[in-house]
Amino acid sequence: MRDLIIGGCTNYDYEKVRCWINSVNRSGFDGDKVLIVFDGTNEFLKEVYDNGFEVYNASLNKNMAIHVQRFLAISDYIRNNPARYVITTDVRDVVFQYNPVEWLEKNLGDKKIVVSSECLRYEDEAWGNQNLYETFGPYVHEILKKNPIYNVGILAGEGEYIRDLCFNIALHSQGKPIKICDQAVFNQMIDGKIYEDKVY
Repeated sequence: MRDLIIGGCTNYDYEKVRCWINSVNRSGFDGDKVLIVFDGTNEFLKEVYDNGFEVYNASLNKNMAIHVQRFLAISDYIRNNPARYVITTDVRDVVFQYNPVEWLEKNLGDKKIVVSSECLRYEDEAWGNQNLYETFGPYVHEILKKNPIYNVGILAGEGEYIRDLCFNIALHSQGKPIKICDQAVFNQMIDGKIYEDKVY
């Protein structure tokens, strides 16, 4: 089974994804490379394709934040194209220094998903703290505010687990008071015992 690196964007020019694409291509990763594009010019799509990435066109839902939509599209893609390991990241501000599959093979062990901390607690980071409060209100905010913030923009692990995690992020982001709530939803999800034994 192949491995997969996948990201998503809307209405970008190629300069915004160039570093991400170049870093994947230079990392030694030899699996499938996919960019989900919700809205892109023909010129942009051609540059992505010419640089070795599959373009997966997805429909843009203007009632849902793109931050959330990407997780639904990623989940759909994996459901139709199963992968052993999946790495999904933001594409504008992330680069790969080496092949991430090598790290997963050596370190994931009996865990299924790896997440990365932003090295700040919610209560110590103004934007995240406000986002958590606006997403869930005062009760949940009080429970989670001392937790470290985990970055929803860099996720990796076994394909089926990343598929379901992405689906649940999208599902549980619906009906919240604010549209950009994916990181708060993700952090609330992995806080509980259900994920503790599966997440590195």
